[in-house]
Amino acid sequence: MKAAIRFATRADGATTIVNGRRCDMREGDLILTPPMCWHGHVNESDHRIIWFDAANIPLIRTLDANFFEPGDSGSNAFWQVDEGEERLWSEPGLAGADLPREAAHSPKYRYAGEATRRLLSALPAGPDHARTIRYTNPQTGGAVMPALDCYAMRLLRKTPTRLRRSTSNAICLVASGSGRSQIGEHSFEWSRHDVFSIPHWTWASHEALDGDADLFIVSDKSAYERLDLLREELQ
Repeated sequence: MKAAIRFATRADGATTIVNGRRCDMREGDLILTPPMCWHGHVNESDHRIIWFDAANIPLIRTLDANFFEPGDSGSNAFWQVDEGEERLWSEPGLAGADLPREAAHSPKYRYAGEATRRLLSALPAGPDHARTIRYTNPQTGGAVMPALDCYAMRLLRKTPTRLRRSTSNAICLVASGSGRSQIGEHSFEWSRHDVFSIPHWTWASHEALDGDADLFIVSDKSAYERLDLLREELQ
């Protein structure tokens, strides 16, 4: 069953509707479209909209568990929505004590980019010298979805991260700034909106060059955790 995330890059004016919930898209927002959730997209602006997608399709194709159910895009009722239950998850650190437990995915569908940037500015650097946030399911504290685990990372200028490798795989989107990465034997420079990948069990290090730089990272780490196959090393 397909699950996907949308990370807004140039998406101001766009809206994603997920299971009757309206999720407006602004720069740096993360929007979830979990499995078995009807969803659609609207561009209410007068300019082109761009966002970054990631999905669990390679995994579910390998497991032969992929199917697709088209909706009726012509149904006017689908588009008559508001923020709905998203209001229940709008206050960080607070949750209704008697709310029913959702499926394995997060009941919160929109993670505001503005809040992410505030926390990245406040965080101390971690053991690898980067500031890292994990987007979490507010009911469990775990990953937002079983096969899609999302992070935001701030690299401090001229402070290379320590080499790290993991049995999981990762795809990185440059949300802001410019820098350089060493992935295995390959070294390359990047700038805003570039995308690069980190294959499993490959040593990787990153460095911001002209100022601080932010990366959005989506991985299959949570799937490896559930299968008890996750191993990570830091040099």
